[in-house]
Amino acid sequence: MWWRGCCSSVISLMVMLSVGGVKAGEPGSLVTACDEEAGLLLLDDPAAARARVKVLVEGGGAPVCTAALGEAYFLEGNDFWAIRTLQAAQELLAETPNGAVVYRQVEWLLCLALTRTEQWEDAADFCVSRPDDDAAVRGVLDYYGGVAAFKVGDDVAAVRRLANSGLPIFDPSSRRFLELSIGRLAELRPGPELSLGSAVSYDTNALMVPADPAVVGIVGDVEAFKSVNWMQIGYRFRNVGRYLFAVRGDGSRSFHFADLPASVNATDLGATATVQRYGVLGQGKIAWEARYGYRVSFLDGGEATLEDDFFGFVEAHSLSLGPSMWSAAGHGLSLRYSVSNQRFAELVRNGFAHSISVGEELVLAENLRLAIAQSGTFNQAGQPYARWGASLGTFLAWQPASLWTVLLRGTGLYEDYYQSSGYFSPDERRIDWSYVARLEVERGIGWGFTAGLFGGVAGRHSSIEPLTYDKLEGGVQLAWNYGAL
Repeated sequence: MWWRGCCSSVISLMVMLSVGGVKAGEPGSLVTACDEEAGLLLLDDPAAARARVKVLVEGGGAPVCTAALGEAYFLEGNDFWAIRTLQAAQELLAETPNGAVVYRQVEWLLCLALTRTEQWEDAADFCVSRPDDDAAVRGVLDYYGGVAAFKVGDDVAAVRRLANSGLPIFDPSSRRFLELSIGRLAELRPGPELSLGSAVSYDTNALMVPADPAVVGIVGDVEAFKSVNWMQIGYRFRNVGRYLFAVRGDGSRSFHFADLPASVNATDLGATATVQRYGVLGQGKIAWEARYGYRVSFLDGGEATLEDDFFGFVEAHSLSLGPSMWSAAGHGLSLRYSVSNQRFAELVRNGFAHSISVGEELVLAENLRLAIAQSGTFNQAGQPYARWGASLGTFLAWQPASLWTVLLRGTGLYEDYYQSSGYFSPDERRIDWSYVARLEVERGIGWGFTAGLFGGVAGRHSSIEPLTYDKLEGGVQLAWNYGAL
């Protein structure tokens, strides 16, 4: 087994510590502290050394001799008697004045013996380093403590301990266990991801126009049935140390089954590349993330748009940076700064959009989670479209049964177009309040498929009356997921 070879190498490190005047580098520090002659026998005839120490213990020798007998058993590979004897030495040393140094060495030996016998729960308790330990001993304890923590599923402790183990003899093994612990800490499932879906719905205001569409020059029906079809494909790579990498692409296409709304049939394409660095924070975990995204949207054009044919409506490059933190109970907190360079068909809208956001994820009960997000935004667009804003969003997920999921989403957005006076309306500055709310009920139907119903409301109330609209939408959807999406 891998740990048996490691433990034999560890002995050379353990004997660097001295007890009772033993010189650094001499074998059997506890055995020598009990009896110098037994210490000299240890290399050439370990059985004789152990027998000599055992006689002293049976004759009522000092507690250090009981500890030395445990060490001798350990060096012979007799782990069962080593553990029993070392535990007995602990009881004696606990009542012995000035026995702290020997007691600490007993703890180190117990750590190694428990690890070698795969008693991981107990090993995780004993293999704990202290600031006043020798650097070599700290490295040994952090390594074996990290392995034990990994074995019992405590990935936070495993990452913390393995990251502190810097001894060269453990490098390959330590790095591998650290990678495995990071992978589990991040709940990583490396491999391909694929999601396909289709929805059919009815939209009461597909063109997002005011109550009287004629005000903006539209005559005809603005409501329509529509379908949306989408695909997401991605790949999550196996983590490299603390780092996780993922790429993803997605596309969607909408069709409105009415003449005027067909003008805003949309084709959306996007791609993202993400890198995360995971670590531990207290008893929880933290991930620093950088994400680049690209998105482009096309509209079919027609009577309800400024273009008669298919045209690019908006193109955006974005970058977001920031940490996410999770407590041991599963509660999360994320901070993000995002910047996006946006190019529109209407050039005056072009510019950079900045956002600072804070999100919280709360575990309210088993199978019930609530996420809340707040953001502040600033858009450096052409003069009439330059604006600042703030938003508040919520997401509630409830799983009343294994196959059923209920999702409730809601977002409110305030935007002040502070340089827009006279552009949208004479001498009037544009201020918007926008909202979206959506309820979904999904049921798993096997083989990765889910089917569901959804309904929602959306709208914008603006100081510029022709820009105000409200709408309702409801429909059915079918989706299929493979992998970690």
